[in-house]
Amino acid sequence: MGLQTQSGKLEFEASSLKRFDPDDPERGPIMRYVPAWEGPHAAELYEHYPLQLITPHPRHSFHTQSDGKDAVVNDVRDHRVLVDGRYYWIVRVNPTDAAARGLGQHDLVRVFNDRGAVICASG
Repeated sequence: MGLQTQSGKLEFEASSLKRFDPDDPERGPIMRYVPAWEGPHAAELYEHYPLQLITPHPRHSFHTQSDGKDAVVNDVRDHRVLVDGRYYWIVRVNPTDAAARGLGQHDLVRVFNDRGAVICASG
């Protein structure tokens, strides 16, 4: 009965994490803001990568479940964009930054850093 927490109730402070290691700096029992290690304060990275990608969970899919390449969810306008016969995730770029890079509506964009890359369509 109840929620799948150790107390069976809604927990703002995770009792399991508090009991396991309450002083863990990376996974404490209470949610807290952790600043990104990349960004304007990391001068060398910021010089190489002047834009920072911020990604909320996709609105119209749950990871890849029901998100096949031929799925009906592709008909949702803001889910993916069809470019040259292929569907692409949409990346939204500030209009000033897009203009400085010559990006137009639905242009293909390589979004990358030192760990990986993905091709998206500008939105």
